[in-house]
Amino acid sequence: MKISMINTHSAIYDALSNDSVVVDLGASQGAFSNQLKRKVNCVIHQVEANPELYNKLIILDKTISYNLALSNSNSKVAFYISDHPSSSSLRSDKKTNFSSKINIQCRSLKTFVNENKIQNIDLLKIDVEGAEIDILLSVDEILMDRISQISVEFHEKQFDTIKEIPKINAVINQLKSYGMFVINFTKPHYTDVLIVNLNHIPINILKRFILILYFEYILASYRILIIHYNRSKKRIVNRFKYIFHIENK
Repeated sequence: MKISMINTHSAIYDALSNDSVVVDLGASQGAFSNQLKRKVNCVIHQVEANPELYNKLIILDKTISYNLALSNSNSKVAFYISDHPSSSSLRSDKKTNFSSKINIQCRSLKTFVNENKIQNIDLLKIDVEGAEIDILLSVDEILMDRISQISVEFHEKQFDTIKEIPKINAVINQLKSYGMFVINFTKPHYTDVLIVNLNHIPINILKRFILILYFEYILASYRILIIHYNRSKKRIVNRFKYIFHIENK
């Protein structure tokens, strides 16, 4: 078992095979899915709420794309478009400049997997600009038993951090109550968190202790610097792509 990182998301990628099913929530322009495909040719469900980014998604083999938001409801909801498209959010309280608002279809994770006949999820990647809390709080124990691992980026620093941290801890405590093993790679922040279903990927107690000690205490500070560097580089590249696309219309 090896934990590695793809596009700022840490997971046990060697647990995936060509038959695995991955759900990528907050696919943006498909960078995560594209890099994952270089490792394993699994089935990927890419979900992106921003229509502009959805239209730029990379077309990949064995990949299905959805222009949809996920949260805790099944209805049309307001979606706030940021000056930086990848920072757009379902939440108007995010610390960014919104240029417009649109209405989009929203689904809970349970409804999404049932509608699309997804029996099991080998990896759920979540990077949805603040909606991750509502998504995960709506996951009950029965649904969680169908998910092997979750790699999630929380965005507490882009909201009212004092109010956001207790919500994130409520999510983590709920998942732990289901018997999940949780590693926070960017402690004291929550930029890169891995949730492992021990019924699907067994990890003994000693190894869990070593993983927590190594990742949450020894490497945490170092990994925070790497993530911030990669995110800044990605945003600069995406911004140049966006400007280039506009200029060539």
